[in-house]
Amino acid sequence: MKQHKLSPYKYLRKIDDHNVYYIETQDDLHEVVRRLKDADLIAIDLEFDRNRHHYGFTLCLLQIAYDGNCYLIDPLSDCIDHIDTKKLAPLWEVLANPNSIKILHSPSEDIRLLKLSGCDICNIFDTDIASKLTLQPTKSYKDLLEKRLNIILEKDQQTSDWYKRPLTPFQLQYAAKDVLYLAELRRQLMVDLEQLGRMEWFNEEMLLLERLEETDVEDPHLRVKGAKQLSDEEQYVLKALHAYRNEQAKLLNKPPFQTIEDTLLLDLITYTQPTLDNWTQARGKHPKLKNDRTVQVLQQLIQTAYTEAQNIPKQVYHTTREERLESYKRREALIQCRETFKPLRDHLQTQFGDAATLIFNTKLVDDLCTGRRKITDLKQYTQPIVRQAAQELGIDLSNYE
Repeated sequence: MKQHKLSPYKYLRKIDDHNVYYIETQDDLHEVVRRLKDADLIAIDLEFDRNRHHYGFTLCLLQIAYDGNCYLIDPLSDCIDHIDTKKLAPLWEVLANPNSIKILHSPSEDIRLLKLSGCDICNIFDTDIASKLTLQPTKSYKDLLEKRLNIILEKDQQTSDWYKRPLTPFQLQYAAKDVLYLAELRRQLMVDLEQLGRMEWFNEEMLLLERLEETDVEDPHLRVKGAKQLSDEEQYVLKALHAYRNEQAKLLNKPPFQTIEDTLLLDLITYTQPTLDNWTQARGKHPKLKNDRTVQVLQQLIQTAYTEAQNIPKQVYHTTREERLESYKRREALIQCRETFKPLRDHLQTQFGDAATLIFNTKLVDDLCTGRRKITDLKQYTQPIVRQAAQELGIDLSNYE
């Protein structure tokens, strides 16, 4: 690939001896890829908007630190020869190279977004999980930097609008600092993990992290607060209203909650006609939906949904006394099972601290208690730990094998 000269970012040429480059053209991106293609160790972070300021899950900025340079790659710039997000494949190949280590902090959302964008990132080093497996765990990246490197990181730009252009020098400085120190953090954490003999633990956690996938939420309308208290017919109407709101949010490029608030959705079901009659004055909706046309659409949608709901065949079903008793027994068995495992969880917490959340957490306990998983389904490194702890406490695991 032909070499192309990069110009340092004019408002922020250096941060802690790192050259800072703002990458917004295809030519600049090609040069970054050329520099990174043989890299053995790169630090990465993403800034994105996930229904915070705009609709959807959007990559807004990708930061990479390598060899004394920090590249702030902007896929949303509208400059001449701007980066075409459909032509990021060469960069994705760099991140998918199994021979280079990619250092990130708590990257589950980053990984999901990269995979949605067509990038199968691999060979990950998560400084968050690494920290949890040491004797000096931390609660956040800011806390990790302070304890490990004595660096105070300002997080004032964390919730800023990363979709809006142009990005400010303050945003770009914040973004750069999120990757500049990851390599040194990794170096220190590696020492601790090796001294504790926990590298195998960490490696297994990283393999699991690489397998993360974005999955659709089943029945997202039921996540609206109060939805589960509605009747079956009302839930059907809510589903239709929820889908309408999502369509409007996409058209307006606004988060759904800024399009029609949840409370207003429920009012359309519980107090349908008064809410429609007072729609133009009601709070909790986007200004562009404040019109008679929207009222007509909503009225028709609600009527149609109720008609469809009433025509859906329903099976009359009454639980018998025996079935209610069986349900009660299952709930009691789950509570008792949780209590059985509580000493084991407390013991692991005392022995391993924050690492216990990776070894034996509450979800895993419930999965074991309900038969969804067995001890043999646990991570390879956690099985002997759990078995030994159970043996020391006299807890019989034979029913869970």
